[in-house]
Amino acid sequence: MARPRQPRHVALVVGTRPEAIKLAPVCLALRRTRRVVPIIVCTGQQADLAPRTLAEFGLLPTLSLAPDLLHSPTFARTSRLAGRLATALRRPAGKPLDLILVQGDTLSAVAGAMAGRWLEVPVGHVEAGLRSGDPSDPWPEEQNRRAIAKLAVLHFAPTVQAWRNLVAEGIPQDRITLTGNTGIDAVRLARSWTPMLDTATAGLLSGPAPVLATAHRRNGFGRFQGALAEALNRLAGLGDTVVFVTHTNPRATDPVAARLAPAVQILPPAGFGAFQRLLAHAAAVITDSGGLQEEATVLSRPAVVIRARTERPEAIAAGARLAAPDPGAIVAQTHAARTDPPRPRARWLFGDGYAADRVALRIADFLNAPRTAVGPVATDRLTAAPLTGGAMARQVIE
Repeated sequence: MARPRQPRHVALVVGTRPEAIKLAPVCLALRRTRRVVPIIVCTGQQADLAPRTLAEFGLLPTLSLAPDLLHSPTFARTSRLAGRLATALRRPAGKPLDLILVQGDTLSAVAGAMAGRWLEVPVGHVEAGLRSGDPSDPWPEEQNRRAIAKLAVLHFAPTVQAWRNLVAEGIPQDRITLTGNTGIDAVRLARSWTPMLDTATAGLLSGPAPVLATAHRRNGFGRFQGALAEALNRLAGLGDTVVFVTHTNPRATDPVAARLAPAVQILPPAGFGAFQRLLAHAAAVITDSGGLQEEATVLSRPAVVIRARTERPEAIAAGARLAAPDPGAIVAQTHAARTDPPRPRARWLFGDGYAADRVALRIADFLNAPRTAVGPVATDRLTAAPLTGGAMARQVIE
């Protein structure tokens, strides 16, 4: 009697909250295939927040690295983490790895891709192909994306433009899969949750729609923070309910919070489910976040992005506004975004909420995983959706 073929093992490298949000649906989809065993590896980059976010999806890390507490330049921390991951991923959970999956543009994502190269394990990149066009903005995220593209063998492009960017850089088309953005899957899943809400959040949800604001990118430190605080004070002075949601990095949000008038409400970092409730209720969102550009688009919320350029032009096509780090510009663009609301059909520019299933099926096929007891992946939605090329793009958009 032939010995049954063993399932493949894939490590999902999770360092930050956004990675947890966007890889959790992929982990769930891989499990449903029953062809691939996902191994969640938390890098310690956001040692408390990433596991907490995974828990909202009912997931726990398989392996967790201790946080790197040494204060040193980004390149040094990246190299150290890559070495630690290479050691940890030789045989995680006692099994040889078949693929390392990274997401986005974080330090953990680059380190995971580097570890894969050192271990001679193929690397897959979720949310591949995003490009701002300026290697220094946002920094180091734009450089990280480009570095991962050179290390990965599977590229999961979330949008048509991302797919085109990869093709233009010479990535073979048979290595690119146009999937949609897995963050939209997370938004879809969160709609069915009943998150625990603190008193302040519950009160906001029962009151007038607020203007939400967030800030966290390191290249926004400095004048950006003062400009954001002054803009929020002006909006509150004009009668808006204004809420600033802080980040776990005090360097990102303390300088803003310290300048806010009493009329601006300050909330601690919210869980993903609770924040989705707030975002769906918001009159507008002001942010420097990439993920929030996607979430605001799919929820048809007016958005203002405090950046000179964005690697997500789809958000601009949907009605989001770019604003210079100037109080007057931020206030003006917020009013403009609310006057000209997001375009309803454009909400699908980031995908249909089933990107993770496409990622999972592509991985299983790439690894030639045994087709025994294939689980309930949403194949009914995928039968007419090829894994590469423009036909898939048209289906996702239209």
